[in-house]
Amino acid sequence: MECDASGSGIGAVLHQDSGAIAFFSRALPPRHRGLAAYERELIGLAQAVRHWRPYLWGRSFVVRTDHQPLKFILDQRLATIPQYHWVSKLLGFDFTVEYKPGRTNVVADALSRRDAKEATLLVVSAPSFNLLEAFRAAASTDEGMRQMLARVEAGALGDQWKIVDGLITYKNRLFVPATFLLLPEILAAAHNDNHEGVQRTLHRLRRDFHVEHASAAVQEYVRACPVCQWNKVEHLQFGKMSVWTLLKHYPRLEASL
Repeated sequence: MECDASGSGIGAVLHQDSGAIAFFSRALPPRHRGLAAYERELIGLAQAVRHWRPYLWGRSFVVRTDHQPLKFILDQRLATIPQYHWVSKLLGFDFTVEYKPGRTNVVADALSRRDAKEATLLVVSAPSFNLLEAFRAAASTDEGMRQMLARVEAGALGDQWKIVDGLITYKNRLFVPATFLLLPEILAAAHNDNHEGVQRTLHRLRRDFHVEHASAAVQEYVRACPVCQWNKVEHLQFGKMSVWTLLKHYPRLEASL
């Protein structure tokens, strides 16, 4: 993994063998922009590792950075509370840090300097790249998207709605109509990697997309997911049962008492 941080954002590239398989970019919030370069680079490293946790957890990997002091991140004494906070997020990962001169770390450097308004439109994984291209093609022929595009261009929806790179965004997230053709694929991208519950899937979805009636769409998708239903555990409210009702349903308990 290669990572870099500038005064306005962070960027990272995930490699496997000799090729890049995923890209990550995010704007730094105002409270982080005034930090020292070491802390910005540390934040960028921690956020990139957390972002690609499903790919990195349990595996040994190498982090390359053009900020040489990060080579000693696991050995040096931490001086501030924010450093403790971000280093703690790296605990449990098996990695080493290598120094890569800035002139050769051009991709991660370019990603860290992208305009903050476009950061959320960057691909976050290899499957998402294909999804984004399909999204752009489907949006160009979707009638609901065309009508919304006209309303945004006319300024009828307020300042939170913008058109970035030809796509509609709300608070820097891609807008997705409830009837959009690719909505099932978008929900699958947010859910199928980890098969988490409704709230976690909704959180992952809302990082990059603004979906109409998102809660209802996610609940319906998770409810219909065959993997989740196969592994679903029935939760019984034992606290509301009397002892005799419990023994009635589980007679083997009575023999052991």
